[in-house]
Amino acid sequence: VNAADVEFRHRADESSMLKGKFTYSPSAKWTGIYSARYELEESRLQEQVVWIRRNYDCMRVALGFSDIPGFTRDDGSEKESEYQVMFKIWLTAFPDVGIALE
Repeated sequence: VNAADVEFRHRADESSMLKGKFTYSPSAKWTGIYSARYELEESRLQEQVVWIRRNYDCMRVALGFSDIPGFTRDDGSEKESEYQVMFKIWLTAFPDVGIALE
């Protein structure tokens, strides 16, 4: 499955954001995902995320990396870049069974 999604969000007098997501699956077991958010009014990349996902018979495991680029605020102060490494694991064997957290 290979896919590309594009989304545009506009809030009057606040922001206009463009989101994109690209998914590439060279096989049934491996998937790569890249997504990004771009703020049009500020001409600034807000975040980009890369995931590598491995499908097993009854679960999925994913390793991700997130980059939130630094920028100069309106008052002249600097916002430093932020980086995250993420790990997810979830069961796929019982899709109708879930856990509700309230």
